[in-house]
Amino acid sequence: MKTSLLLFAPFVMATAAFAQYGCVPAASLLPPVTVIVQTAPAEMAPPPLPPPPAHPVMHEYNWSDEAKGSAGNPPTYTIALKNGYWRIAVIAWVQDGKLHYIDPEHKHQALSSDVIDREATARVNQQKNLHLELPPG
Repeated sequence: MKTSLLLFAPFVMATAAFAQYGCVPAASLLPPVTVIVQTAPAEMAPPPLPPPPAHPVMHEYNWSDEAKGSAGNPPTYTIALKNGYWRIAVIAWVQDGKLHYIDPEHKHQALSSDVIDREATARVNQQKNLHLELPPG
């Protein structure tokens, strides 16, 4: 008894059969092959450690009675002018060659150095243990 092995490859046989009639070559009938190459991700450095948590702190400040002013009000600066008038300031600073200040009514004011009586201003504020920086001039 003769045993024969018949391999059935219908796709190959069909394309071979049609190739004789000038049909599309067998290689073009195969489905396209897509190869995806995945690379391992690059090792990243671990993120930096977070900053240490904040800790609450309470500071107590003790001010002398002289620095508090009368009846618990904050101290005020006195600005003596050359014309004899005085101005009162709750805060003062020098900017652009002028003395800027906030008066007790919370209004911003500014004085040029030529209208300020420097000696009288220093004397009055020294009596209240205050130092007021004045613009040059």
